[in-house]
Amino acid sequence: MVAEPRALQNLSTVVVGLVATSIPAGLSLAAGFLWTARVEWAWTILGAVLLDLGVLHLKALLQHPRPVSHPAYVLPSEGPFGMPSEHAAFAAFLVGQLHARQTRLAAAGFRRSVRAACLGLLVLWALGVILMRYITGAHSIVQLLAGAGCGLCASIVWWKLEAGPLADAMVLGQCFTDSARRCVIALYGC
Repeated sequence: MVAEPRALQNLSTVVVGLVATSIPAGLSLAAGFLWTARVEWAWTILGAVLLDLGVLHLKALLQHPRPVSHPAYVLPSEGPFGMPSEHAAFAAFLVGQLHARQTRLAAAGFRRSVRAACLGLLVLWALGVILMRYITGAHSIVQLLAGAGCGLCASIVWWKLEAGPLADAMVLGQCFTDSARRCVIALYGC
């Protein structure tokens, strides 16, 4: 059976939407926090938001134009500047965060194969985002590398803060989250 061209067009639009944007990853982070109630998810979301704000500020300072004047899949609100790439920064930040958590995931009982599969899928998604931003003309290679570099550096700093000076605050935050979750369950039976 041959697929209709319209169906293929719709499928390709969905695939491009999943890879060309950071929305699926952002929703996955939020779902991860809501599902597990682990403070690390919220901490990663905060880091991603702060990284995005920092990259936006850098774009405004550098004012390096995009390689194509009207790239595909770029909203007008994203502006004319492309250095550094927010999408590449976000993707690299998430890969760095998951990589940094491998020891904790192992201690939590996740098998090595599951951890490797999750990291592999995230790396594939990140590479897909970066490749799609290049193919659509939204960014040059240099802009993408700068964005990925910003994301990896931010991920390292974020992990060092979490494991170092903010370790006690993370434990307190988790205790508060656990208490709040128990209260909600006791009150509403969810």
